[in-house]
Amino acid sequence: MNVAETCTLYCTEGASDKVYQASLRASGDLWLVDFAYGKRGTALKTGTKTNAPVDFKSAKTVFDKLVKSKMSGGYVPVQGNVAYTSAEGALESSGYLPMLPIALEEDEVDSYLQDDSWWLQEKKDGQNRMLLIRSGVVRGINRKGQFVNVPQDWADYLSILPDCLIAGEAVGNVFFAFDMLEINQDDLRGSNYSSRYSALVRLVGLTFKWFVEENSASKNRCETEKRFRIIEIHTRTETKRQIFESIKLHGGEGVVFKSWLSVFESGKTNVIRKSKFVESATCVVIAVNSQRSVQIGCFANSGLLVNLGNVTIPANHSIPDVDELVEIRYLYRFSDGCLEQPVYLGVRTDLELSDAVISQITRIKRKTTSVA
Repeated sequence: MNVAETCTLYCTEGASDKVYQASLRASGDLWLVDFAYGKRGTALKTGTKTNAPVDFKSAKTVFDKLVKSKMSGGYVPVQGNVAYTSAEGALESSGYLPMLPIALEEDEVDSYLQDDSWWLQEKKDGQNRMLLIRSGVVRGINRKGQFVNVPQDWADYLSILPDCLIAGEAVGNVFFAFDMLEINQDDLRGSNYSSRYSALVRLVGLTFKWFVEENSASKNRCETEKRFRIIEIHTRTETKRQIFESIKLHGGEGVVFKSWLSVFESGKTNVIRKSKFVESATCVVIAVNSQRSVQIGCFANSGLLVNLGNVTIPANHSIPDVDELVEIRYLYRFSDGCLEQPVYLGVRTDLELSDAVISQITRIKRKTTSVA
């Protein structure tokens, strides 16, 4: 096959790890522009941008325009300003599954604030991530228990830690740690949360001049904070109330309550409860619009795809492809209608299409009809 030019682009925004390939190839005396895209390490979806072979000048114009459009959408020839690891075994099962919270009803929150056996942490707006460190090699694990690539910066900086397994949240290029499951040869899953959290603090304290991530905007930032933070724990009723209101006031996503006596349990568990201040839903991209927006939807119980309207893609995000899962923050949904005030948060690579269901949207507003 006679290929005159090829271009491979990457997008590693947040937890994404996507590739887009374009090529300009000969077809007899004429030329075609082919493309392929998808998650790196998986079978790519392919297609041809030119419906039929065209002359070289026309094909080159199509090729250049295609590459330019993808780069303006967030793809880059190298993996952006943040390089990601590309270890073998990505998306293979790690054998580890995270501990996931169960949502609280609004009228249940106060009892958890009053009970000092339930500790409070801020809920970060990111993706569940575990870090497995073995002999200086740092590997990420998503909520499905699959190995995933991590920012190279994390891999370089955290490689000095001893063998361990740390649970946390990936928010952009920062890892927020909240639990320690293994350290050297010790399995901490059977220990209570108080002991596991203390082990996390001790580990980081012995390795770095550590700090606990706090809500104070005036706190001096150190080098560690650019990559790794420990989410602070609040244990007393008065403090929990103050932090709860502060996070809510400043537009935080919500809080998590954890029983300090609880042992580690994989999967959803009642020993971790969450209260969200904003609503979000995982949707599937139905179509990419001509401007920087996409159509989104969720699946009904019948299996039919329900259109939930359009959402604008911010300039600092790449435009997701059709069939990709995306996280959308919203105010409410009109009954049998679209999401009101949707905000695009990013691509979800840690979930399946079966997670994009309409039942997750619980904040419904009925349309009122005026009477003459």
